[in-house]
Amino acid sequence: MDLSGLRTEARRHLGELGTTFVTATVLDGAINAACERVNADTGFNRIDGTIGLSTGTREYTLPTAALDVYRVRLGSAYTSLTWTDKADLDNREPGWESGTSGTPTQYYVIGNKLGVHCKPHGTAAGTVLHVEYLRNPTSLATTTAVPSWCPIVGHRTIAKGAAIDVAGGFNATGDGTGTRIAKLYQEYVAEVQRLAGISNSRSREQVATLRPTGYKTFRQN
Repeated sequence: MDLSGLRTEARRHLGELGTTFVTATVLDGAINAACERVNADTGFNRIDGTIGLSTGTREYTLPTAALDVYRVRLGSAYTSLTWTDKADLDNREPGWESGTSGTPTQYYVIGNKLGVHCKPHGTAAGTVLHVEYLRNPTSLATTTAVPSWCPIVGHRTIAKGAAIDVAGGFNATGDGTGTRIAKLYQEYVAEVQRLAGISNSRSREQVATLRPTGYKTFRQN
């Protein structure tokens, strides 16, 4: 469904097929806001980007459109880096920030920065980081523009989200916004949950698993 179709669908939910009360500019803003919200709620618009490493540099700025980071791999071999955070590094390796350079084996995310540990030496700096992240969708600017990052089944969800936004805002949920919008809100929530399920099932690497590696005997003293 393109932007023109999303407008028509959103107006149908609002009970207004003309432009008397809701102009195209207002509706387009609500549709693009709904695109961002559906993407953030479902985690669909995932891409693989690269970040070049520099000798001795530990932290790098993420792309401005990056919302979340899922995986980080190093170099042409796509060697997976292990997720960590600064608190864990402080506990395990006191003084890690002043440690020697080497080949990064771990990464952390803080704010709009992606950090690696250890900081890259000259050889590692000749490679890149492959970063899989959730990207904020590009705004739909023309009537023929399509939110191609989202499966077709989610296009009507975007239209419902726009209608909810125009009618009273997401913070209003179903309270005081009328029976129509209350019902629309419940449908939106259910559809977003289904879309999130589809998105997560496509990324099996994110599913935690237990791997038995042997048996140990414990004795109480």
